[in-house]
Amino acid sequence: MKIDCQTAQELIPASALNVLAADEQTALLDHLQTCMSCRAEADSLRPVVDLMGLAAPDAGAPASRVKQRVMAGVHETARPRTAAQPQARRSHTWRWVAVFASAAVALLLIVGLGSGIISLQTQVNQQQARLDRLTRIQTTLQQFMLNENIQTVPVTLADSASSVVAALYIAEDKVAMSVTGLPPLEGDSVYQCWWSNPQTGEMVAGTTFKVDANGAGVWVWPIPPGSEYKRMTITRESQPDHAQAEGPVVLTADL
Repeated sequence: MKIDCQTAQELIPASALNVLAADEQTALLDHLQTCMSCRAEADSLRPVVDLMGLAAPDAGAPASRVKQRVMAGVHETARPRTAAQPQARRSHTWRWVAVFASAAVALLLIVGLGSGIISLQTQVNQQQARLDRLTRIQTTLQQFMLNENIQTVPVTLADSASSVVAALYIAEDKVAMSVTGLPPLEGDSVYQCWWSNPQTGEMVAGTTFKVDANGAGVWVWPIPPGSEYKRMTITRESQPDHAQAEGPVVLTADL
């Protein structure tokens, strides 16, 4: 079968995670042979998926039962949905859920598996708390990605020569962002999200965040009430309580 660019853009993330059906994968590969734009989109997403598996810091060997629990969660999360959906749009939505659910699993690996010097029971308890946090992250991402009004938002990097890869999506009053390659920060330094009115220059502070040792992370943020906040800016700040942006700009996006 032949597919158009819109369908190809919806299939590319699922293809990167190897969760496409055989006929869809074949149709997508045929399309990528002739469409440079979609091929570039596929090429840009592949490094993000490849880096997710490397996102865990070296924190000592985990206990065997912890490994088994984590890997069981990974396999369960990555398994593609097989139940038929009433509309084609719903089918594509589940593929986006698979993409961000898998990204959420990468966050679990980013957190690490605990220190090798603590007791087994303490390690298991800590890991359970991290699994609970992962569940909350997955729930938030799934609720976001099930919205049928999701749109991709172009991201502009302040340093076009950097190795940062960022993807941003908007759905009603929330945005979801995933990044790799941001320099890790030490001490009180944070990355700060700002929301601004491009016409007046008014700016309000959003969420602060940090990335793992490989510069990776996935987040869902609310957009401030009011339609005037059409620009999102990420800066690097020396501490998290600045009332105004003082550090260098990392990336921007116009919603």
